[in-house]
Amino acid sequence: MSIKGAIFDMDGTLVDSLGVWEEIWSGLGARYKDDPAFHPDESIDKACRTMTLSEDMHLIHKEFGFGESADELFDFVMELCVDYYKEKVELKAGVEEFLEYLKVLGVKMCLATASPIVFVDIALDKLDIRKYFDSILSCEEVGKNKAFPDVFLEGMRRIGCELSNTWVFEDSLTSIETATAAGFKTVGIYDRNNFGAERVAKIATEYVGADGSFRELIGKIK
Repeated sequence: MSIKGAIFDMDGTLVDSLGVWEEIWSGLGARYKDDPAFHPDESIDKACRTMTLSEDMHLIHKEFGFGESADELFDFVMELCVDYYKEKVELKAGVEEFLEYLKVLGVKMCLATASPIVFVDIALDKLDIRKYFDSILSCEEVGKNKAFPDVFLEGMRRIGCELSNTWVFEDSLTSIETATAAGFKTVGIYDRNNFGAERVAKIATEYVGADGSFRELIGKIK
């Protein structure tokens, strides 16, 4: 069945933004350990990539004892991230061409993100791609992160499509596993700042690798 709906992750998928985590760890280390070279072990770093920012700060506060509360960490990191999104975030290769291609096909598009909506607003307006999306949805709004299928299923509902004709576009291994298990066709997107690329390439229906571009999906997904 032809594609009727598309659900896109933002960070690491449409936009090159996951480098923000290096700045988050450095900023937290400098502020709370006097160590700007601070970096957690891979298990913590990996866990933070698919949870909401609020969940991240609770985990970091619990694991490292930074700050008086998770709320304190959240406020600090929000300020750091807003600056990063305003100054450094750019589209990945071929994104706008592919979104335009889907728009011409009449595909309904939803942005489903674990990031705070303020980051989404900055990125969409800065990069002028808001016009492509029929719905914007956050994990915070749904109440579950992408280890659960709820955000994808709600995105599908909002754009009025069915499981058989809706594709999910993600860079995260956890998200690809979740969407695949839920029955979606998926496109895995390589990101140098994320984990499990080889596994993503094996699981996803289609895959855009390290040297690839969204342009290669034009005509392939239709």
